[in-house]
Amino acid sequence: MQRHQGRIAAACAVVAAVATGCGGGEGDGAADGRATATATATASASASARAQPSGSVAAPAAPTPSASAPAAPSPSASAPTGRPLTRAQLDAAALATGDVDGWTVAPPDPDLADGAGEERADEPACEPLAALLSGVPTPKPRTLVYRQLAPAGDNAGGEVVTVYLAAYAPDAAATVLGRIDKALGECAKGFTTTAPAGPSAYTAAERLPAPRAGDQAIALRLTGDLEGDAYPMVFEVVRNGTTVAVLYGMNLTEPARSAVPEGASAAQAEKLRRAG
Repeated sequence: MQRHQGRIAAACAVVAAVATGCGGGEGDGAADGRATATATATASASASARAQPSGSVAAPAAPTPSASAPAAPSPSASAPTGRPLTRAQLDAAALATGDVDGWTVAPPDPDLADGAGEERADEPACEPLAALLSGVPTPKPRTLVYRQLAPAGDNAGGEVVTVYLAAYAPDAAATVLGRIDKALGECAKGFTTTAPAGPSAYTAAERLPAPRAGDQAIALRLTGDLEGDAYPMVFEVVRNGTTVAVLYGMNLTEPARSAVPEGASAAQAEKLRRAG
């Protein structure tokens, strides 16, 4: 997927050069698409990189999952309640500079918000994973807000981290992490996607230990194939009430070190808890 690669390269180029990559906007209608494209740029950036962001789900009350045995979806996770957060509430609850040690936070470059939500899985069972890469989770949220994280100071390197917050009605919010977990089980050996710019290939989808944050959490690694080179992308997805936060990390210069910054998911979950 040349365009997705373009997103990965462009998004990452922006991250490396400008310290602000992709992601950012609202997720209703056209605005949803443009804003999401940003996240897509980063998330899809890595694997989408020319081949063109499942995991262990856990509730905080459940036993801590071990690295060797990631947790499965937790039936004890509290059911979502309350109204969806508004765009203004999501903006206020989004991570900001100072919330994660060593990282600055800013809205993504609007020029990169192009093509969000366009990447679709060729196999319906893998659509929840393609949706993460594309920057628009499944089911489609009512509102989306994006942020881009960049290493503070002179430590930019090739790290790309995007956060997007998705507001849902309670019944829809309850399904997001379960869909991702099911897709991980069915698409563990890889999957392919299609977008207007062309096809992309992902060679593996694997669960990682879930962060202990929010009402439910899941972590996963998707490995993109860029002309024979592996580009892993790490996702942490956390639900707080009716809001789902997706944190996506990749490293363009040292792919094996792709990760979500330590403590970022917990910090974002805490801000969402206070918001709603």
